[in-house]
Amino acid sequence: MDARSIRRRYLYAGLLLVAIALALFIGLRALRSGSDARPPEQVVDAFFSALQSGNAAQALSLLSPDAEVFEMGFVDRTRQDYASNHLPGDLAAAVGAQRELTSRKLGGSGDYRWMLSTYRLTGDNIGPVKSMVMTETAIVRQIGDGWQIVHLHWSLDLTQ
Repeated sequence: MDARSIRRRYLYAGLLLVAIALALFIGLRALRSGSDARPPEQVVDAFFSALQSGNAAQALSLLSPDAEVFEMGFVDRTRQDYASNHLPGDLAAAVGAQRELTSRKLGGSGDYRWMLSTYRLTGDNIGPVKSMVMTETAIVRQIGDGWQIVHLHWSLDLTQ
């Protein structure tokens, strides 16, 4: 084997090592962030989808540990408070519920985004009526390459 062939093999081996290192770096960075790399509004939508499917762990993973949830006049000051207080009821109400997005405004900059959404909720487990309008204010914070929910505020209009 001549010197040129040896250099070429070392060059290919070096390029392969760089590619492997880059792939590992990207993968580890995504794991380290502990957040969701989807657009902010998809993270908020995924939260409700997790509730609908009864997946408490998935729902909680989308909330920041310091997330505050305001729900019908009650306040959960942390993700753990929410898990202990309102999550079981929200899971029961969301399973089998249909949610139709009727309006959404997005804003924010830097590490924070906000969403103002209105939904039509229908279902047998959602409350005293089978159909209602829900308004939602959501604030998400960028953590690493993704987003986590830091605030949710839900209100219901039972008259519509």
